[in-house]
Amino acid sequence: MHCDDVEGENHSEETTSRLIVKNLPKNFKETHFRALFQEYGTLTDCQLRFNEQNNNFRGFGFVGFQNADDAKAAKNALDNTFVKSSRIKVCVYMNSFFSDDDVVISQVEYCHPLCSSVSKNDKRVQSKSKSVASGKTVIRIQCQFPLKRKHLLVFLSPIKPCKIILVDDGLTALVHLQRKGDATAIIKRNGSYICGNKIEITLDDKTSAHHEDDKNAFSSKRRQYPAENPKQQADLIAESGCIFLRNLPYQCTEEDLKNWLKTFGPIAEVNFHVDSKTGKPKGFALVKFVFPENALKVFTECDGSIFQGRVVHILAGFENDDETKNAKSEEDDDDGTVTFKEAKERKQQQAACDKRTWNSLFLGVNAVADIMAETLDVEKGAILNVHCHSSLGVRMALGESRIVRETREFLEQNGVQLESFSGNLVTKRSTNVMLVKNLPAKTETTQIRRLFGKFGRLGRVVLPPSGLTAIVEFLLDSDAKAAFQNLAFKRFGKTALFLEWAPDDVFSSKLDSAKATGEEEKQEANEQQHHQQQQADNNNRLFVKNLSADTSDEDLAEFFKKIGPVLSATVAKKYCKSTAGKMIQCSSLRYGFVEYENDQHAQEAIRRLQNGELKGSIIQIQLSKRQTSSSSSSVVDRRLSIVPYSEKTKPKSQTKIIVRNIPFQASVKEITKLFKVFGNVQSVRLPKKSPNGQHRGFGFVEFNCKADAEKAFKHLGVSTHLYGRRLVLEWADLEGDLQELRDKTAEYFTLGSRRKRVKFEIE
Repeated sequence: MHCDDVEGENHSEETTSRLIVKNLPKNFKETHFRALFQEYGTLTDCQLRFNEQNNNFRGFGFVGFQNADDAKAAKNALDNTFVKSSRIKVCVYMNSFFSDDDVVISQVEYCHPLCSSVSKNDKRVQSKSKSVASGKTVIRIQCQFPLKRKHLLVFLSPIKPCKIILVDDGLTALVHLQRKGDATAIIKRNGSYICGNKIEITLDDKTSAHHEDDKNAFSSKRRQYPAENPKQQADLIAESGCIFLRNLPYQCTEEDLKNWLKTFGPIAEVNFHVDSKTGKPKGFALVKFVFPENALKVFTECDGSIFQGRVVHILAGFENDDETKNAKSEEDDDDGTVTFKEAKERKQQQAACDKRTWNSLFLGVNAVADIMAETLDVEKGAILNVHCHSSLGVRMALGESRIVRETREFLEQNGVQLESFSGNLVTKRSTNVMLVKNLPAKTETTQIRRLFGKFGRLGRVVLPPSGLTAIVEFLLDSDAKAAFQNLAFKRFGKTALFLEWAPDDVFSSKLDSAKATGEEEKQEANEQQHHQQQQADNNNRLFVKNLSADTSDEDLAEFFKKIGPVLSATVAKKYCKSTAGKMIQCSSLRYGFVEYENDQHAQEAIRRLQNGELKGSIIQIQLSKRQTSSSSSSVVDRRLSIVPYSEKTKPKSQTKIIVRNIPFQASVKEITKLFKVFGNVQSVRLPKKSPNGQHRGFGFVEFNCKADAEKAFKHLGVSTHLYGRRLVLEWADLEGDLQELRDKTAEYFTLGSRRKRVKFEIE
């Protein structure tokens, strides 16, 4: 390969991360070559080119950087400099198909069709291709000093290896042999010497296994076609939308690959293969696009392009085996060759990756009964006794609400952000953290680690004391994906596992690692601590209402000083314009704010001064809900959402709750008993249908005081099931009535199809 000065100048301004270095000294080593460039940035590829016939150095090499800026800096610094009395020439790598002779990954399979067109008289090329294609046994030769190919060939003679790969800067050599007998003969030489250095020879089962795994993994996912006929490759990509990328940098991550390819179109799935033991990428990936034309564009524009210093090869890929099995299962269902149970299990496994989940804290009814029996120290039959004076459905609903409350408190104490579960359905999901639901009662952490640990290394495993729901974190995304696909709806004990990908920000902090101790992580920890301190400080501010008209700031401060030091006390005033046009205070709005030094004094003030008398008025005190930036942004998002006019924000009642999704077999008496646990219930109404008198599936529950209503809403509104149906609680409108609720329900069903086609008129 030759690159004249004119070509180098034409490409000097081109943004690339790969360089070609020419006119190197004859005795130049790869370790020296790597040391020459590694000070300018992270190297992704570093190779010297040798003659395949006599293994002589050809005087040039290739070097790849992780980004183009480092490559540009290295070129400007080393071009036309001297290395051992030789002036080297550093050029921008020519992005040409014929110049890419430095990549040896999958060389045999890719070039095998080309070898068939070689003349039959060239027996040397044919015998070489056959020997390389049949090299299946790999031995590992390790030495404390760098090895050379010519010394290895002399040591291995008369055995001729198929291929020799030097890794770890020449300290390790992987020798591919044609026959296992040759490997046995070479292993007997263990402990011999090469150039006076002792070597260690072992059979590399790991590399052989990896080659077999890679071959098996992709043998059914891609087909090989001659390089001179790309039309068949393009047809396959246009049909499946999948591409197979190889020769990827070993320093790149799945996120880097996504950021590079997402500019061409939306990506459906990325299968990024990583070594399970070392955690390093294997150098190839399978990417599926939502639209096949985007994958075809990547194939035509990026095949042979440079990505982080390496020349990436793109071939046609096929959909994974799971989708093929799903399509086959649908055909079997249509033919009626499978049972109803098998068809249901297949549909459950197909829906396992669906992110539209309806209940993140799902609890099995049987497990809830076990926990209740153990907590109350009674037999399980007493909990499930249908002849008891109380309703069985009410008992199970109250027990479930208690377990959910304890689970939420435990998760918050272990750094789990429960606010992330309350987002909408388009919330970004994690790729290595999953929720494990429907566990048997009193499941232990060791059981969870033993179950999921066989798929890869685990990070954090959070399991509440009840043992019904767990959060499992993997260190590698590929291991998490394998565990999810293999364990979804699998039997664990006497129940089936329900798996769900957790939100992306489920943990308040990242997993601590011994390697990650930089200043950035310390700064993030300080910012997080400061944010938590701000959240704690928000609880020291009180809202005081029902003040008398003549109450001043001094009166308010004097009244609350008996609890502790008061930082500020302000009575809200109404402002009006004076005759001079200035704003002056006219009258009091009869409410104010009091701020203490800490939240303990604020809680003490609520407990001791509630319903106290100040200037002849009975005041009411509650914590001030200061709006933060995050909450304000969510309010803006809600205002921008498209909703019918009847669903706009209205004043909400503080004592009346709307209960939806009520089972039709539930009665007013059972609903009353369920809510009566949390306070005095004033009334319970279940609107009924006129023909048969059955209720309509929703109702109204009104409490005597606000505190009892908030307590019931807090405990029953998270995840409470009554006769198998989850109760949905909402605050009733202050001015709403039954007719308005009926109109809202009718409007929801009549305008449901029109919501998708909303037109905006901009004036």
